Amino acid sequence: MVGPLLARLRRAPLPSSLRLFWVLIVLWLELGSYYWSTLDCRWPDEKLDGTVPTHVLLVADPQVLDENSYPDRGPALMALSQFIVDLQLRKAWHTALATRPDAVVFLGDMLDNGRAERGNKEYRQYVEKFNRMFADTRGKKLPRYYIPGNHDVWLGGDDPLSKLARTRYQTYFGPLNSHASLGGHTLLFIDAPYLVEEDAAQRRAGVDGDISHWLPEALQELHATMKMASRSGEQPDPVVLFSHIPLWRTTGTDCGPDRERGTLKEGRGFGYENTLSPTISRMLLDTFKPVAIFSGDDHDYCEITHSATASGDSTGKSVTEISVKSLSMAMGIQRPGFSLLSLSSGGAAHTMCLLPSQLGLYLRGYLPVFLLTVVVLFVHASRRGSSGRSGFPKSYAMTGLPYSRSEPGLDYDRRRSGAIRRDLVPHWVQRKTQSLERSFLGRFMVDIATVAWLPLSIFVVLVIAVSW
Repeated sequence: MVGPLLARLRRAPLPSSLRLFWVLIVLWLELGSYYWSTLDCRWPDEKLDGTVPTHVLLVADPQVLDENSYPDRGPALMALSQFIVDLQLRKAWHTALATRPDAVVFLGDMLDNGRAERGNKEYRQYVEKFNRMFADTRGKKLPRYYIPGNHDVWLGGDDPLSKLARTRYQTYFGPLNSHASLGGHTLLFIDAPYLVEEDAAQRRAGVDGDISHWLPEALQELHATMKMASRSGEQPDPVVLFSHIPLWRTTGTDCGPDRERGTLKEGRGFGYENTLSPTISRMLLDTFKPVAIFSGDDHDYCEITHSATASGDSTGKSVTEISVKSLSMAMGIQRPGFSLLSLSSGGAAHTMCLLPSQLGLYLRGYLPVFLLTVVVLFVHASRRGSSGRSGFPKSYAMTGLPYSRSEPGLDYDRRRSGAIRRDLVPHWVQRKTQSLERSFLGRFMVDIATVAWLPLSIFVVLVIAVSW
């Protein structure tokens, strides 16, 4: 079967061969490269003992764009930016769903401009766009857990805009602080922006000492439950802490070999804070004693170890914090990603999954193939013109349709024998193609169209498929 196919390709006109090549390129760059990049990304179940693990997909900082995400860009460029980033996020989500998780945790910044001032209708449409992009296409209701990020709710002041953003968040995404039982663990979801604001307010008021009393009610309830279990001799489920803002660490702390560049530095500005304060971080560690911590916000991967014991305690226990990579190509990293968390009675295990660089696919995939195609077709059109041949029969490949039985000058028996394709081409297409073939530019444009129509059609179908 392969032999006849290769023989047919050798006899095929050059534009038709390029068209097939482009079809393969589009399928690979738009779909194949994503699934190939995660072939070796498996749930880390082998690291655990005990019961069958529960699989939790971790997604950080998708930051779905809106029309105001880049105010310095014109409407046309902004629309193009949204299309490219939205398409990449959809492909990334489909790739992540292929791991078949039991639940998903969004580590904040679901929306790029969720905190911005806008009408209720516009906000609802914005959230609906997010829900469409991150729908479970498997036909089942995937349990979802959300924590607020500084792009979802305001950070930096107690003003009407901040209160409105938090109210809207709770309406569409759920509680700001919560906890859930999953895989033999208690998953603790905290409102990190609130802790930053409350910590700043306490410091401005000169309040010092124990700060656990101003924990949000949901966290106080969990703390009380854990204390009661401990007093009664029961062993509470181990806690996995989820915070949009990473916990404090000394400046320059190494993030491990999987980080693209630099370190996660302490810093703050209008509407953001790079890390929680040392006081808040210590309070969370001492109060809930998590066995693992996952955060977002930084967009790049970072893995560090915190001391899990209070100052003066010499037991030397530690806990690992993972800052999960952003899922989006628009967050200043080369390769986006997501993380897989396996939970069982035997513990918690984590692995990172990297996605391809979408910009790299454009610049190192599409661009060189496009330039090569233009050069090849330019030479092809020049040679056809200098040889004095019309090239008309070959141009029928543009339509991919059979020649007409009534076409004068074409022997039907020869067409039936395969010497000439048995196609039906409208006469107006024949006349237009013949007219174009008389000039170099016309021949060149016919070849471009011959090559492009099928790959472009497949690209459109893929866009519709991942957007469905």
